[in-house]
Amino acid sequence: MIDGEELKYSKDFNEWWNYANYDNYSLFISVKGENVIKRLSEDIKEKFKSIGLSKYETNNIDDTYAAVIDNNQVFYEYIFNKQLGMNGRVNNKFNMEIRSDKNNAIINISGKPRSKNKYGINFVVYDNINREVVDSMWVDPEDFNKVNR
Repeated sequence: MIDGEELKYSKDFNEWWNYANYDNYSLFISVKGENVIKRLSEDIKEKFKSIGLSKYETNNIDDTYAAVIDNNQVFYEYIFNKQLGMNGRVNNKFNMEIRSDKNNAIINISGKPRSKNKYGINFVVYDNINREVVDSMWVDPEDFNKVNR
């Protein structure tokens, strides 16, 4: 069992990542800003690949990216050179909206804004059992190892 408190207080991305990929969690990823997805560290690319993500490779500085992992499977993943997004229901559990562009990293769950909407990669972790957000944070492309809240 993963303690959501440990996740919320992790300051190191590697430690946070290990807690965030628990079976009962849904993981939301949205990118804000230009040149963020192009600058992903090899470590983050490997982490994304380890959970089944594959569309994060780009040479275009304008590309935006968003993904949702649910039940350890890719529910949504997209990269595009303009604004992208999706509204929908995640496996009949909850409604979500995810958007990514140079000015926004929007992650709304059940109609409530959950992402920090900061420059970089924004993450939200949702506990499917307790039906609550257990963490919301972002990483800056200048320091992918540091968790920001």
